[in-house]
Amino acid sequence: MCKKKIIFSLVILLLFYSCKETKTEQNVKIEKKTKKTSLILPTNNEIGEINNIYNGCGYNYTLSEAKINLKVASEREIEQIKSILSYSGLPINFDIYSADIENAVAVMIDNKRYIIYDPRLLQYTDVNSNSYWSSMSILAHEIGHHLSGHTLNNNNDKLNNELQADKFSGFILYKLGATLIQAQTAINQLGTEQDTDTHPSKYKRMDIIKKGWEEASIQRYESAVPPAPADDKSFGGKYRYVKDEFFKEELIDEKELNEENFGGGINGYNYPYQEGIIIDVEKKGYEGDMRAENFDRDPSENNMTLTIKLTKDSKSPFGDINKVGSRIKFNLMDYYHMSHADVSWFEALLVPGRKIRFKSFYYGYEAEDIFYIKKLNR
Repeated sequence: MCKKKIIFSLVILLLFYSCKETKTEQNVKIEKKTKKTSLILPTNNEIGEINNIYNGCGYNYTLSEAKINLKVASEREIEQIKSILSYSGLPINFDIYSADIENAVAVMIDNKRYIIYDPRLLQYTDVNSNSYWSSMSILAHEIGHHLSGHTLNNNNDKLNNELQADKFSGFILYKLGATLIQAQTAINQLGTEQDTDTHPSKYKRMDIIKKGWEEASIQRYESAVPPAPADDKSFGGKYRYVKDEFFKEELIDEKELNEENFGGGINGYNYPYQEGIIIDVEKKGYEGDMRAENFDRDPSENNMTLTIKLTKDSKSPFGDINKVGSRIKFNLMDYYHMSHADVSWFEALLVPGRKIRFKSFYYGYEAEDIFYIKKLNR
């Protein structure tokens, strides 16, 4: 009986101290929320300060300080941020200051955006990686928080916010010229092995940096993909094509098809179907038109070069692989022998934004020749 009373008493004591601890933690959180953050900006001659900062998006932990001394940012970090923003097409809409915080943080104070960084942290990562890309990655991450609006609200999904900023960092570092390893080095040095309450593990963060970097690499060509033409059925077009498929006998002159080194090259291999979107159409002639000379006929005025962005991988009979996303030039020559009606339908098909299925082979003249083409809907 006595033993039961002792156990019961111990349980009561544990519950009491547990409740007391929880209440104390809650009081601390409430106290922090009620304290107003104040800011005195630094100058070249005087140190500034921030009082009561308990929020913001830190690179590797959430900033929580009663007082931080601020200094004017160095020219190096200002130039780094200008460089990052120049590739995002956005102006600087925040101020940047340095402080001894062993961190970098994006924060909003009195409806104004700030980035605060520790120059010792940036220097440490750069020295250890023997590359300035580490500090670029950290600063790009903090800029990503501002651009994503994470400092505008009290979004409790902190882990996801960090991953969004990491993805932006990977994306913009590719644009700046960093390799994937260079884009990941900073978080590999500073990240944690496991998830914390506020930040994912470094492995999750390296994965999302890779995703952002790879997305940017897909966009390595300058121009955007044109919108689908107005006559594309899948985009509401009502225009009905009389003819939307053309075969080698229509695209290539009979004499050329009968030549062993041309028609024989087409018929001798099983060329794959390729698919892509027409990016650009250029009508051009070839100086002297050696091709016309080779086949003993008059030069053609119906020469086209198409730039096509592939929408799926394709493998040639010789083992070469054209990867999805690649932009490749193709020739369309000598279709002048078609009827006027067919030429009209054919040229109406060849407009930027059109998705096509086609076959091609290499004869010369800088690019492969298309010998089959069919209109597809986007």
